[in-house]
Amino acid sequence: MSLLTDRAGIASRTPMPVADVTSSTKVFEVSLEAVLFTDGASAGTVQQIKLDYDGIMSATGERIGNDGDTSLVWTTGSVLTTQVPWRFKNHSEKDNATDRLATLANGEYMVDHENGFILGKAAIATSSTSDSVTYSVRTRVSTVEGDISITNGSVSSDNTDAYSVDQSDLLESGSVSKNSSGNLYKVAGRLDRTAPTGVYYVQLLNASSVPADGAVTLLFTPIKLVHTTGIDTYFDLDASPAGLPATSGIVWVLSSTEFTKTLAGDFCSVVALYK
Repeated sequence: MSLLTDRAGIASRTPMPVADVTSSTKVFEVSLEAVLFTDGASAGTVQQIKLDYDGIMSATGERIGNDGDTSLVWTTGSVLTTQVPWRFKNHSEKDNATDRLATLANGEYMVDHENGFILGKAAIATSSTSDSVTYSVRTRVSTVEGDISITNGSVSSDNTDAYSVDQSDLLESGSVSKNSSGNLYKVAGRLDRTAPTGVYYVQLLNASSVPADGAVTLLFTPIKLVHTTGIDTYFDLDASPAGLPATSGIVWVLSSTEFTKTLAGDFCSVVALYK
């Protein structure tokens, strides 16, 4: 009898792992990847989420993660609140989302680390509800065609379909990255150490100009920054590959209030990638 029985004995979801030790890799943190949940009028709505990257690592990044050791962290964690083991591992008759979801209580979720896939049931009602998730993967050290690198504030790309760049050349309170419709793919930056101690919010707005203080139209949940004077505070939101669509334009501002705009002052240095 063949060890692999003509592949019939290999689990489709969690097969025997094989590590390639011939190529050097390094840990890469996927920071604040945007996740938009399936709408539901009440708790219990089924969520099936494919993350941008496969191979979610453990907390320290030395191996692929598992149910008890993962690098995956939700920013708010109000929709999917409790991680549980991935059910029915290597169970050929129940290797499907339907059977796994049937075992979950509201708020519970399970992670397929090898394939970057999450199954869960919402703990609350979801209507245009979003969150962001941070996790680690391993990437090859060598540069590949199409890579984009951000080093010491400069952006370079060997991709002929490269992103446009809006980059601060001084500390500022906001900027119009694009004054017409487009997509925002990444925004990263620094809240300078000179900013007063407090809580700040980087707001990404669907607008063609910086609006007056008050109600605004958000592209994504405001990025919360808890800041202490004398220490730089960094943030990084990666919305690739799909991007955050904007119908009017793309604007970022630093606000002292979360869901309405209250301009906080010229304390930010930001780079935004868009098309």
